[in-house]
Amino acid sequence: MEELTAPAKINLRLVVTGRRSDGYHHLSMLNVCTTLADRIWISTSSSEGVTLRERPSGLARLPQDSGRTETNLASKAAKAFVDRFCPGTGIAIEIEKNIPSGAGLGGGSSDAAAVLRYLWRSIKPKASPRELYLVAATLGADIPYLLYGGLAIARGVGERLMPVPTALEPTQIALILPSWSIPTPALFAEYRKLTPKLGASEGQDSLLPIGAATATPCLDDLGAVIERVRNDLEPAVCAFSKQSFEALVALRKIPGTVTSITGSGSAMFTFFAASPPPRKTRETLMKEAEGHGCKVLMVDVKWEALEDAVLPE
Repeated sequence: MEELTAPAKINLRLVVTGRRSDGYHHLSMLNVCTTLADRIWISTSSSEGVTLRERPSGLARLPQDSGRTETNLASKAAKAFVDRFCPGTGIAIEIEKNIPSGAGLGGGSSDAAAVLRYLWRSIKPKASPRELYLVAATLGADIPYLLYGGLAIARGVGERLMPVPTALEPTQIALILPSWSIPTPALFAEYRKLTPKLGASEGQDSLLPIGAATATPCLDDLGAVIERVRNDLEPAVCAFSKQSFEALVALRKIPGTVTSITGSGSAMFTFFAASPPPRKTRETLMKEAEGHGCKVLMVDVKWEALEDAVLPE
C-alpha cells in the first residue's frame, strides 16, 4: 500500500458573495494548507469495489456518519474516479485521522482529494485535469482546492480555483481546536437567519480579484496576507456557539496576534506578529485556549502547492 498525506486547510478569508437558488452560497475564499494532516494508505487491484478501514491511532477518529464505505468522502471519491475513468478497478483505503471533524479544517475533503490525486497519477487516465476537477466538485466544495493545496483563491461553491503566486516561507501558526464541533448545515441555517436580505446573484470581494481582466495578486508579504483575514460566517458561529464566542473574544485580547475562525468553525487559527512567536505569547495563547476548552497545536502554513498537486487548467 502507498502512504498519502491529506493536509488540513484553513480559510484565511471567506466572504459570502450571494445565495444560490439551490440553497448553497456563493463564496470567495483565500485558502492555504497546514502541516496537520491525516494519513492514508491506498492500493489498487483487479478485484472490483472499494473497501475502507480506519487505523485508530491518530489524534481524531472518523465520525460515525463517515465511517462506512458508502458514506465516507474518500471512498466516495474513489468510486467516482473508478466509475468515470477506470471501471472495474478495486481500491482499498485505510485512514488515520488527525484532523478533527466539524472544525472547518476540511479533513474529510482532504482525504477525498488525496485519493483523487493518487489515482490520477497512478492510473494516468487519458483525460484533462479539468475533468478531474469536475469530478471533485460533485463531491464537495473544498475538494477541488485540495487537489492543488497551495495558496489559492476559490470561488463559487469552491469549484473555480485561482492559484496565487507567493515566495513566502513556511510560517508557524497556532491551530486552536475546540472540544466541540459545529455542524455545517446548522451553521449555514444560522447564517441565513442573520442575513435574510443576501442577494441571489454572485457579488464580488473587493480584496480578491475577479475576472480575466484583473491580475492575480502576488502575496509575498505576510502582512498583505494577514490584512485579508476575514470570515463572514463568524457572527453565525458566535451566535450558534457561546463557547466559540467566548474563546474568540479571549484570544483576540492577546497582543501581537491575529485570530480568526476557519470555514464554518469550530476551529480557529492564530497568526503571530513575530516569527517565530515569543515564548510568552505562545504560553499566554495556550493558557487562554485551554481555559476555554480548546487544545492548541503549533503547525506550519505551507504556501506552495502540494508535492503531488494536480494543477488546474
